[in-house]
Amino acid sequence: MSDTPLRPTRWDDIPLETETDTSDKYEITEVDIFSLGLINANDVAIMGLSVGDRARDVLETLGTPDTKTDYSGGVSNWEYSESLGLDETGIIVNIDNEIVESITIRKAFNSRLVGETAKEYTKAEVYHKFGIPDRTLFMPLKKDSALIIRLIRYEEMGIDFIVRKKEAIGFTLRLNDN
Repeated sequence: MSDTPLRPTRWDDIPLETETDTSDKYEITEVDIFSLGLINANDVAIMGLSVGDRARDVLETLGTPDTKTDYSGGVSNWEYSESLGLDETGIIVNIDNEIVESITIRKAFNSRLVGETAKEYTKAEVYHKFGIPDRTLFMPLKKDSALIIRLIRYEEMGIDFIVRKKEAIGFTLRLNDN
């Protein structure tokens, strides 16, 4: 037995994780996630950012958004284009009460993706590759828009494909409880 007295643990003695550890995530700019089989959006990082991260992590990772749209209830969309060297929006981060709920990858970002993940899919190709979706939703392209998009949702993966006419114009990684 040691003669050294035990001292109580203080909170400031416990190291706290200050940034999100993405070492166990598939970095979408390096890994072809669509060729991995069944994938979970929670296991994917985009330039080090993942669903479930905090808003401050977005700012530290991607910087200030080019466009920020605030909605009621603590929800906002942060769009990245020029800050990533893109001519149009390539990433949209949806934040709900300071938590990243979803990350949408648009066509403009495809040049930074690899393999099958970089491919521009038709609606039929999405169905062929991923099967019948769990849900299909129809919604306006933007608030008060007459243009309608189809959201093809795969619940188990936490991935939605955004389809306009017959072409996928992007996909969304959603915080997934599955």
